[in-house]
Amino acid sequence: MTEEKQPEPAAKYFARFGTFILTGPRTANPETLYTRIGEAIKADNRVVNVALPKLNKHWISTDVYFPGSVDDPEVLLQGSDAMRGIQYPRPFVFELSVPIKNQPKIYGRSASSDHYYVAWDGCIAVILWDAAGAEKPSGAAGQILIEVLETAAESLDLDLYVQACSPGCELKFAHRAMLVETIQGEGPRPRSRSTRPTS
Repeated sequence: MTEEKQPEPAAKYFARFGTFILTGPRTANPETLYTRIGEAIKADNRVVNVALPKLNKHWISTDVYFPGSVDDPEVLLQGSDAMRGIQYPRPFVFELSVPIKNQPKIYGRSASSDHYYVAWDGCIAVILWDAAGAEKPSGAAGQILIEVLETAAESLDLDLYVQACSPGCELKFAHRAMLVETIQGEGPRPRSRSTRPTS
């Protein structure tokens, strides 16, 4: 039996995900905030093509989160470092368009793309960008998203808790990136594999 040949991908993207939790006071109403968050994201001149899906209020999740590390032992005993996080059932979907020179560097290296596709539900974000023939994703690619989310949160008197792998790591996303391939029409499912980013 001969193996069926995989069709050539129509497009290739790199993707990575990270934990970026929108936190606020217990008095904040997640349902009311939904539209305001979308408007705050849209107001950023780095953001284009914002999609705000219809909200199902019954599936909004509000949970208590704690930071990965604390300096004061009393904080652990009192639980005063608790954060109230908001996660929506459908993500805010938008694109970022930022010149590479205006994006943060990671370990001295620059991003490799000036355009990104983003989905963020208030807790988890996934970001994609054109692989453009590169074998490995740049570690700095997509890091500009954190600044955009922080700006939106600050405009609403909320906070953004960024959960990196460790307090001193500059790469705020998960270290494992993905290669996403799209295939036109019907046929075998696209191949998928993960890849480590370059520093």
